Amino acid sequence: MNPFGFTRICGSKVRVAGVLALVLAIGSFGCGIKSAINTAVATVDARAADAIHSLDNAIAKLAEESADWRVVVTNLEKEISADVQSTIRTEVQDIARNTILLAGAEFRCNAEFMRIRLRRELTHLRNSLAESLNAILARRSISVPLLPEESPEPFICSVAPSGVDMSLDPDRRAKIDIYGFDLRSRPISAGITGYGIFQAKAPVSVKVFSTLMRTRARAVMPAKVIVTDAFELLQPTTIMIKDISNALSIISDFHAVLDLTESGADIPPTAREIVLSWDNQTKSEIPILTHEKNLECTTTEKVISPGTDTFVPPAVENSPYGGHPDREFDGHGPCVTFHLVVNLDPSRRILTATYDIDAWECPDDFAKIKKDYTEALGSRTITLFQAAEDERILSYNVQSSFDHRYIDTNTRPDIMNFGGLSPVEELEYVGDTDGSEAGTKTSVKVTFRQIKLQIEKCQYR
Repeated sequence: MNPFGFTRICGSKVRVAGVLALVLAIGSFGCGIKSAINTAVATVDARAADAIHSLDNAIAKLAEESADWRVVVTNLEKEISADVQSTIRTEVQDIARNTILLAGAEFRCNAEFMRIRLRRELTHLRNSLAESLNAILARRSISVPLLPEESPEPFICSVAPSGVDMSLDPDRRAKIDIYGFDLRSRPISAGITGYGIFQAKAPVSVKVFSTLMRTRARAVMPAKVIVTDAFELLQPTTIMIKDISNALSIISDFHAVLDLTESGADIPPTAREIVLSWDNQTKSEIPILTHEKNLECTTTEKVISPGTDTFVPPAVENSPYGGHPDREFDGHGPCVTFHLVVNLDPSRRILTATYDIDAWECPDDFAKIKKDYTEALGSRTITLFQAAEDERILSYNVQSSFDHRYIDTNTRPDIMNFGGLSPVEELEYVGDTDGSEAGTKTSVKVTFRQIKLQIEKCQYR
């Protein structure tokens, strides 16, 4: 029931199919058929449940950025039966065979690649095993939940060069190589941030721009337009993003190139950094080094109180476990998971929070879902703060992600408090009630902690 897992119907049902064949063979002996079948089913239940439990632990461990995938695999193979071990070894070998061996600074990228892709493949295996077990348990009131599918997203490991030095000749700073994996999985946006909209009939170097700004700026600032003989600068006090996504070429899943020539990104002298993003979230920032001080910047601290937000996730109408669930948890939990991520948009002006909640009917066990599979599941994004047009958010003092889970045991609201650097100060859950609740009453009320922001404001000298 983790909203950030994976799912696939794949070919790891051989072991369970073998046990089913054994059950059918037992039937040919006539006597003690029911007892023999029950024994065989109980055996496969136990073995499959143990394997799923071990896989769940490994998958959870691989979700941690610091996890060593080799240690996780070694420990997993010690815990599970030999036939499943061989499948896992095959998965690991397939991943390793497809890994591009990047040298030096990219070594950590290799480890990240293995950790993330192995987690995905183990979840495929785990879900397939769970589906096989659920087929055997079809007449019982308990099923093993599947881990919902998570779409792959790009992962940027490193860029070369690490910054764009504008003092170099253009032919010595013609491109940026971007290394990572799954770079084709989602559209990647590239943009150049800077103050104002730069317009010129001919290329203007950073040095010429600085000279002209020093001689003309004081006479016209503040102004909506700065005009010189060589260029015009519109809205000079507003942070702008110039879209240069057309200059980005995805060479492979592991390599992309950003063209910085005049026919590509054509970096203006007002540029401060290149931002790579997807899903409107900043993922990588590449500094642009000008060696000229054209802006006067001040940094101030601002404390914001985002307050509270209440969300009622919609009820699941068609369950992957079968049928159309009712909306009554009926004292069976629900089991609830909550995940929140804090993000900055590419302009660094808008701070948002996206959170997911999943509440499902369970028998006091996160590893199980109970018939008739009542569930409420949904996601929500809210704006925590939006800076002025001439400001940007440099940093914030809370953690960028937060996770919590609990099992409801009553029909009253449950309040949980959190300290430290958590972005969440309090969660108030409504799980089960006295009547039907999924999609109408089951909810979460999020109280956000006060957040300290570092706000930068710049203007041309």
